[in-house]
Amino acid sequence: MPEMEPAVTIQRSAERYLSVREGIETRHCFSFGDHYDPDNIGFGDLTAVNDEALAPGSGYDLHRHRDAEIVTWVLDGTLEHEDSAGHHGTIRPGTIQRMSAGAGVEHAERNASADDSLRFVQMWLRSDGVDRPSYRQADLEAHLDEPEFVLAVAGGHDETAAIDIDRVGAELWIGRIAGGVDVALPDAPLRHLHVVRGGVAIDGEQLADGDTMRIAAPGAHRIIAEGATEVLLWAMHRSS
Repeated sequence: MPEMEPAVTIQRSAERYLSVREGIETRHCFSFGDHYDPDNIGFGDLTAVNDEALAPGSGYDLHRHRDAEIVTWVLDGTLEHEDSAGHHGTIRPGTIQRMSAGAGVEHAERNASADDSLRFVQMWLRSDGVDRPSYRQADLEAHLDEPEFVLAVAGGHDETAAIDIDRVGAELWIGRIAGGVDVALPDAPLRHLHVVRGGVAIDGEQLADGDTMRIAAPGAHRIIAEGATEVLLWAMHRSS
């Protein structure tokens, strides 16, 4: 019989693949670019989770994507986005952004500041086949002080989500949690928990900034924040 995948897998920040280029440092949760690992090409709907640090004025020139839902969450600084479909956006902490690449689109991303560093997490998911590129962003700042997860992105036209994506069954929940607060994770067959600031205790484990946990079974899990903490949780209701 084939070996069963563990129900819970932890990836520490230092275990992620590191890419360095002029003015840019990226840590990848999955195989990406020159970092190919056949045992780590994605998890559920996710094909990339990249933690990006850009020096002042640096960034990515126009480059092409297709058949992907690209979701971006800024932690520090200001990100400028433009694409070949005519969309332009300024994304700051508290703003969620989604670009559907459709059958093909070029986009550029830069640190908008000449003085301040930029850090953001960019997450890619498989698309359900939309042809036309599209773009949306939404300000969540007013909702993030609540002691619970906020539904930022969801596939399937869930009207409770701030933004929809073209991937049915995928949900991005964001939590800013005060120290000592105990919060339940939204349930799903597959979940990817990413601590982007602070730390949490979960199932007897400690997760710090940059650590991730992959949960490959439904069921109850709770996290306790260790100081001011920010987490991204992808809850996925199908496996492919």
